[in-house]
Amino acid sequence: SFGSPPEDARTGLVAPNSYGDWADLWRCYVQAVIDGIFILAASRLPVVSTQAELFCVAGLVLIASLVLACAHGAIMLSMARVAAGKDRHADQVAALEAACESRRLPLGLKRRIGQHLSCLVLNHLDSEAEGLMRQLSANLQSEVKLCQLREVFVASDIFRGLAPRMLCLLAAASSEQVFSRGDVIVRRGEIGDCMYVILQGAVAVWIDADLSMCAKRLTDPMHFGETALLQGRIPRTAWVTSEGFSLLSRVDKDKFEALLEPHPQAKRLVQTQIASQIPGFEAECSRQPMAGAGGSMAAAAVQRCVTRVLQRSSPVMPTGASHAMRRR
Repeated sequence: SFGSPPEDARTGLVAPNSYGDWADLWRCYVQAVIDGIFILAASRLPVVSTQAELFCVAGLVLIASLVLACAHGAIMLSMARVAAGKDRHADQVAALEAACESRRLPLGLKRRIGQHLSCLVLNHLDSEAEGLMRQLSANLQSEVKLCQLREVFVASDIFRGLAPRMLCLLAAASSEQVFSRGDVIVRRGEIGDCMYVILQGAVAVWIDADLSMCAKRLTDPMHFGETALLQGRIPRTAWVTSEGFSLLSRVDKDKFEALLEPHPQAKRLVQTQIASQIPGFEAECSRQPMAGAGGSMAAAAVQRCVTRVLQRSSPVMPTGASHAMRRR
């Protein structure tokens, strides 16, 4: 049992083989913990005069120790993840260099390929991230696309008046494409088969094939190429190139027509609003007032307007995109 420690009769000191009571043991333990922590921290030991101060200091020291341990663990975990990422990136770079060497690619092309893949990794668009996104349910994937395109649907005039369900279907039918600096997205004179919405980055619109006369610069959330959704084979009226790393959402004409085929009024509404933005379309339609924007005569009017634009070397600019930028 623990009782009062015996004292030496001559000196009055506690015998070295005595332990004292439970309170003395607990006090010595707490003091030893405090002393050990402060010794490890190379700091001056605190001076306490009462037992309450001792326990307060002990509690604060333990809490501080836990906080430091958590911070140290988080830092070490982050450093381990960074090191693992560097190792994985080094392996990918080595494999890419080997692939480029086997194909005898020039240095400039190698650099562009490396920059493109680096942008994919930085923007979480690599195969690993895309694989995770593809594992989402169909509803979640549709919501993700709708969230990306919501600014265009709200600000653009060509989708004004469409029911929310139609907008969801259009968003679900879209697909993402990535372009590097200098990539040609649209070629003047080719038959358009889709429209593009800029999700990230910027593109340049050029009048000539030499890419020396820039007509306009488009950024997110603007769009271009919407005349391809009209009836008939509508040629492109300008060249469009990517000014850097660009992420675009593509809406194909065949998917657009397949989705809105059961809803002719909604389809006619979108095509009317697209055609009304083409310069000279209203004048052409006024010559044939009986033709609706969704009819074959209106499609012929669009063809004549686009042909006139191609002849005078002035591109059809997406006025809806300028509306989106202005409202932004």
